[in-house]
Amino acid sequence: MTLKNTILLVLLVQYSWTAIIITPPYEGTLVYENGQDLVGYLPCIMHPTADSGKIFWSRANGGTIYSGAGGSLVGEKYSVDANAATTGNYSLVIKNLNRNDSDTYRCQYSADETLIGVILVADPPGQPTIFAPSQITEDTPSTFSCESTGGYPNPTFTWSIGNQLYPETSYTAPSVDGGLAVSTLDVTLTHADNRKEVKCDVTNELQRTFTATHTLDVQYKPKVTVKLDGGISVVLQQSSFEVVCSVDANPQELKSITWKKNSLVLEGESSLTLSQPGGIVLDTVYECEVENSIDRANGVLSVSVHYAPKVSIDKGAVMAVNKAPT
Repeated sequence: MTLKNTILLVLLVQYSWTAIIITPPYEGTLVYENGQDLVGYLPCIMHPTADSGKIFWSRANGGTIYSGAGGSLVGEKYSVDANAATTGNYSLVIKNLNRNDSDTYRCQYSADETLIGVILVADPPGQPTIFAPSQITEDTPSTFSCESTGGYPNPTFTWSIGNQLYPETSYTAPSVDGGLAVSTLDVTLTHADNRKEVKCDVTNELQRTFTATHTLDVQYKPKVTVKLDGGISVVLQQSSFEVVCSVDANPQELKSITWKKNSLVLEGESSLTLSQPGGIVLDTVYECEVENSIDRANGVLSVSVHYAPKVSIDKGAVMAVNKAPT
């Protein structure tokens, strides 16, 4: 992979009351990308009355690299406008940018005024990779890691699951510049997180983001719902009906299905649909218990039996009513 370099320039200016350096205070960052922008530029504008013999460019780790009197002191690496003495434009041009150009640069007029430019040659982080646990189970802590190589300065990581951000648990910086950086995330997931994407974003001072994603396979015990088939809510006396056991589970494979009627096991029933013939006359509680490789769970339904009114007459007592005389 070809890594691209970028220069970040942060300029701070110090003025005296007889300001000769008239470059305004610099707020922001100039970005140069190697392979597209091969030249760096550090602004430094002088007042036309400036004495060129008092103007110098230097770098903290390289000494003086340009003087107004003698020009560039380091070959063709650095240069300023040939008409600087007339225009006052002593901005420094740096050719063939590379990481060795990272330094603090000073445009100085005599000993009174200094314009400071800080250059950072940066490499973008490499494409990250997410490493997930071999098995993720609901309500159990899981650890994810995200790795990226090649970033300089050291990259930063951002974790998210679905639309929710999560703070990283730990960060291991590269042992060498541009080496392997590792971020970890400890998180406890639920069945609602199944099939969501965990995402790891990595970036550094270049403000370019690289992303890795992993689709979650959260395993969880069955979630059981028991209901009457056909959307009915009650059962009429003497009518047949079906009780349906709806199961949401991961893994979906069920190890067992057990039906109970009023707490008594119904032997031989191993389907998720229970057929009941007509004849039920009392309210009844049905229970469906299922199990997968994670755990077992159950659902319960109380069936209410409705029937028409019954009228009876007690013939044990007869009252005679005398007819009134005419």
